[in-house]
Amino acid sequence: MSKEEKQELVAQGFALFPEMFSNSRNKYERFTLWLVANHGVISSSMRDPFSAGGQAELEINGSHYKNLPQKYSQLFSCKDKVEDTILKSGEDVLAVTWETGKTEIEQRIKTWIKLVSKYAEKEKFDVSNFLENMFESDDE
Repeated sequence: MSKEEKQELVAQGFALFPEMFSNSRNKYERFTLWLVANHGVISSSMRDPFSAGGQAELEINGSHYKNLPQKYSQLFSCKDKVEDTILKSGEDVLAVTWETGKTEIEQRIKTWIKLVSKYAEKEKFDVSNFLENMFESDDE
C-alpha cells in the first residue's frame, strides 16, 4: 500500500470512527473490521498513526498547544481529508459508523467534534476547543 493510500485510510478512520480518540482497549475494533470489509486491508500497522507515542506541539490559528498526544498532530496533518470524508460520506454511512441518527450536512463537523470530544473526555486539554479551532478557519 502506498503512503498516499495509507494516509487516505487514516483520514477516513479519524472521520468515521470517533471512538479511536478514546482510551478504550477496543477503540480500533470497528475500524479494523471496516478496513477488511471495505478495502480488503489487513494490517496491524494501520493502528500506528493513531497510537504512536510521544508528544506533539501545534500552533493553530494563533493558539499554541503543547504536550498533545501524537494522534492530534496526525489529525492536523490530514485535516482536509478528514473534513472531505465527513462532508462527502453518505448519511447512512455516518449514521452507522458514528452510531447516531442522520446528521444534516451543515451540522456534520459540529457533530463529529462533539462525538470526538465525548470519546476523548479523559484528555488533559480541551479537545472540543482544540477541534473547533482546527476546523473554524474553513467557515470564514
